[in-house]
Amino acid sequence: MEQLDQFLEQRAGLQSSQGHRLQQDKPPFQSLTDGVVLYEHNIGSQEQWDSAEHYWQRNACSYLRVTVHNPESPSFRHRHDFIELNYLYRGSCTNTIGSASYEMQPGDLVIYDTHTYHSIDRIGPQDLLINIILLPREVESVLQSLLPGGSPLSAFVAEAAFGGTRTPNYLYFHMANTREFHRMICDFLMECFFPRSPLSEVLLGCHLRSLLTLLAQEYALHPDSVGCAYRPNVKAAEITRYIQTHCRDCTREEVARHFGYSKGYLSALLSQHTGKAFLALRNDFRLDAIEQELQTSDKTVKARAQEYGFFNTTYFYRLYRARFGHVPRGA
Repeated sequence: MEQLDQFLEQRAGLQSSQGHRLQQDKPPFQSLTDGVVLYEHNIGSQEQWDSAEHYWQRNACSYLRVTVHNPESPSFRHRHDFIELNYLYRGSCTNTIGSASYEMQPGDLVIYDTHTYHSIDRIGPQDLLINIILLPREVESVLQSLLPGGSPLSAFVAEAAFGGTRTPNYLYFHMANTREFHRMICDFLMECFFPRSPLSEVLLGCHLRSLLTLLAQEYALHPDSVGCAYRPNVKAAEITRYIQTHCRDCTREEVARHFGYSKGYLSALLSQHTGKAFLALRNDFRLDAIEQELQTSDKTVKARAQEYGFFNTTYFYRLYRARFGHVPRGA
């Protein structure tokens, strides 16, 4: 993989020579009593996502961006509203996640869910840390189509996508002894940076599925070796996805009955793991479905909204604007 090594080294050097523009463009710092500095990095829309090309490498895939960590970037705690993966390709560094600290070695990979504070320290000019950024709006549907169902990793993704006020989490994997994993990472990066086919996005999805499946297997076989803030709740994730799939007509009573729970227990479980009540969660899924269908449907906004149970047009527009920042196209 000499070509890939040279490219990654050049990419890291280019970012160093140009300066860390993300450092310049970020929102104002928030100073804490312990002297640690925090900032928020939020990608709230496709336009903001597309305009942030100084941070990540543009590639053939619409739902992810990849970059090499700038070794000259100042260390500060930060968090995002997207899911991020860090893979240590070469060298070493210190990764502080919440209150935990890890000495990353080649082959280590960490997945941060949304709004988990972390920082990279003591990374040298010869160290290569890969950042993989996943588009917030599409991440759950994309990853759920790639992940094996019923796994803790799948549950982690669901919690990250729908977590609301839930405690932030992360998964830290030691994959140095799995040479196959590094080969898969290299294949993924080659397709990302040197696309060879009009079907490159499909191929990237296949590579990503292989990577995630190997991580899911590692978690299943060696759960105690995976670092985290807390263990993802597989059952809560299954319920959340069930509501998403059946959002058009499911009720709290029907979902509780399907999973053998009382309505009160179901509500408590959802509140704990998504930060939302059943109706709010179902409404979000309905709005997401309507938003997707309006892009390809000839039906009116009113007709589509009524199919999903929104018979009060004013109420529907208010919810839609709150979720997407604008009224539906054609309204």
